[in-house]
Amino acid sequence: MPQNLALIMDLLFSSFVLGATVWFFFVQSPALIKWMGRDKFVPIQMRLTKILFKTLSIIMVITTFFTALHTGLSLNPGLISVLIALGGTLFNTYYVIPRALKAGGKGRIEEKDQSNDKSVGTFAVEGSGPSAKFWHLMVVGFVVVMLGGLIPHMITLLP
Repeated sequence: MPQNLALIMDLLFSSFVLGATVWFFFVQSPALIKWMGRDKFVPIQMRLTKILFKTLSIIMVITTFFTALHTGLSLNPGLISVLIALGGTLFNTYYVIPRALKAGGKGRIEEKDQSNDKSVGTFAVEGSGPSAKFWHLMVVGFVVVMLGGLIPHMITLLP
């Protein structure tokens, strides 16, 4: 019974991480940037990014705990994949995001003349501006690492 409960909790927390990530990057961000323009959108997005990644870090630690409870501590596909997702999340939260936000602040100053830019594609590549491009792409890259661990992990949870 405790293993079944741990499996259910693992699935719930993994689903939260996947859902929050999809909402944040693929639903909310494109809609807001088209509606508000990059100049108004970026300050809000920067604040929300801090909240999102702190939350995802906590939830991924909890998810890893529940995975270990229902799979055991031996290296198995479920545990390996959740550890990859956890690593991507924590590296993003504590190393990449602080640098990306700092570069994003600098990019905002540089790009004041493009305040009406509502291009989702430009934002997806550059973030707040050209000087933020590297760190913005690093954030995206480690989100891909997180999802690259989380999705296979969730597949291991299927009967």
